[in-house]
Amino acid sequence: MNFNGTITANAPCTVRYVFVRSDGVTSPEAIAHFMAPGNRAVSTSRTFVANFTGWMKIRVVSPVITESNLANFQVHVGGGPPPPGPLAEDLIHFNWVTAHVQHVGANWIIADGGSSLLAFGANLPEANRALAIIKHYHMNAMGFVQRPNPKMTYFLCSGSAPVGPFPGEDAIPFNPALLTVQHVGLGWQLKVPTMLLFTFPTQAQADKAKAIIQHYGFTRICYVGRPDPSMTYFRK
Repeated sequence: MNFNGTITANAPCTVRYVFVRSDGVTSPEAIAHFMAPGNRAVSTSRTFVANFTGWMKIRVVSPVITESNLANFQVHVGGGPPPPGPLAEDLIHFNWVTAHVQHVGANWIIADGGSSLLAFGANLPEANRALAIIKHYHMNAMGFVQRPNPKMTYFLCSGSAPVGPFPGEDAIPFNPALLTVQHVGLGWQLKVPTMLLFTFPTQAQADKAKAIIQHYGFTRICYVGRPDPSMTYFRK
């Protein structure tokens, strides 16, 4: 199976990179020489002898360490129909250990490296509480449905749902098996019989949100700050 990607350089340089798979398998280090700013197509090949579902990413190891977005894939070996395909998720990966609260302009934010994850305006207590939640669960990925201005955000812990309560949490339980998508007015509502979770501009976005919630088995929607929460996350 072939995996293809693109590396972009903003100046002449030599880029060293590897392909990294979700199970930890890493390709041999390769080199791409850039004589001028531009893009370079790169690829690697893998052989699978059993069914496999996972992701592949490119990790640049020099001159600056950086990583690409994840490319989800699925391999089905042998007869019979393949299992359901992986979700197409919009995720930002970060390090919960180094995530921190930072003051930028008039805003308190949670950042990691060059990524700004959440903004809290002047509300430092909410920023500190959100950071405590991230570190409590060891959250290391933030997901979005519809960007910019996402209607739904969620957090994962190494590919799984956060589990268990956080002290003093603002959490509302729901049954993910009862989720429905309904067209109401100019939007598509994702709801359970007891509450409305989100309203999306398109059915595709509402269906995607429903699939994500059911895929991870989320049973609680949780907030930091209401109304107008500065952080929304799900857990089991």
